Amino acid sequence: RENAAIAIMEASQFVVTPRGHSLHSSRLLEAMAAGAVPVVLSDGWVLPLSDLIDWDKVVLRIPEADAEHILDVVRSINNDQWNAMALAGHQIFQEYFITPRHSINALLRILQDRHSSSP
Repeated sequence: RENAAIAIMEASQFVVTPRGHSLHSSRLLEAMAAGAVPVVLSDGWVLPLSDLIDWDKVVLRIPEADAEHILDVVRSINNDQWNAMALAGHQIFQEYFITPRHSINALLRILQDRHSSSP
């Protein structure tokens, strides 16, 4: 079943990634790994590693109140925009999320940056 979901994502340009019941959604990272643009349908969701990643270059954010307009928003993205977002997402996945070690190193970098900038 999970393999079928990943195959669908790999064949898709966009993947809806609602936050769910926790602060994490595996769909976000799966969509990026598959080369699709995540469509974040959640209010107030702070995406991971926001200190390092400019998520606006990677995801489409749609407020929950505008969920009925997802297709309109997706259709407004031209191929050049989609290619840039999909490529950025895949590169960010490779750099920060491909293994737990990559994620841990990113978190350590954030902590180091915060520590060195504190008074």
